Amino acid sequence: MRRDFNTYRAYYSLSSREGSHFFRIVIYIMLLTASVELIAKEVRIGVGEFPPYVIKKGNTGIQLELIKEIFSGTGYTPVFQYLPNSRILKQFKRGKLDIAINVNQGLFKDKFYSDEVVSFNNYAISLKNNNFNIKSIKDLQKLSVLSFQNAKLILACMLHQLVT
Repeated sequence: MRRDFNTYRAYYSLSSREGSHFFRIVIYIMLLTASVELIAKEVRIGVGEFPPYVIKKGNTGIQLELIKEIFSGTGYTPVFQYLPNSRILKQFKRGKLDIAINVNQGLFKDKFYSDEVVSFNNYAISLKNNNFNIKSIKDLQKLSVLSFQNAKLILACMLHQLVT
């Protein structure tokens, strides 16, 4: 059985140190203004392997290719740091990363956010022979549920319904 409970929207979150520079770069690219000579600077980006969006082997995937294209010709070089989801958030919060991808908007109060980049749908799945009748998130309340790392943070609003 598969039941769609919500849509998780992913944004890129930028540290205040790099946020304003990033948005200026995007505006320059979009407006196709005169080229700006910039000294090459590395931008540390926290990513978790999540095919087909992020594939560690070959530093590729839909999101990584998009990020590479955004930074091409800007003088900034994206450096991808592959980490577990929870560590990405901790490193970003500590200033060890300039950008964290696939975070909920509002998770960090003092950071800049991009427009929505990826939208995920979350599902409850069980074996057919269990005969669960799952119509809403509340129906999961008495069941043992396995989720992805940091689901409590990322899906806080939805999971709050389970305990209230």
